[in-house]
Amino acid sequence: MKKLSLALFLAILASSAHAGSATWTWPTARADGSALPLSAIGGFQVYDTSVPVPNLPGTPVTGCTAPIPPTTATGSCAAAFAVGHNHVIVIGDNTVPAILSATSNVATATTTLTPPRAVIDLKVIGP
Repeated sequence: MKKLSLALFLAILASSAHAGSATWTWPTARADGSALPLSAIGGFQVYDTSVPVPNLPGTPVTGCTAPIPPTTATGSCAAAFAVGHNHVIVIGDNTVPAILSATSNVATATTTLTPPRAVIDLKVIGP
């Protein structure tokens, strides 16, 4: 029973979401190569592609916000990213309705948490 409980705990820990951050470079061109100034960027959405949603690249990651329109070449946001899950970003321009980019490259969320220390006093008593 203890072995099963530990395995379940480790599975839950491995798939849990942790506060993390995403960074990217804002596009400066449209798909046809024409210029896209930062002032023409109207929004973005980061998706967790490991959790499917019909007609979307995945489940939208909530809490991932950045200034719009951007004022620097790079964007970033902080949110709860599910460790081991794949994520993509879609950029929209400021037209109504927005023209959306294709999905970005896939980025997998990793953790910087360190594992627990090893047990140093395990004893087994035989029959």
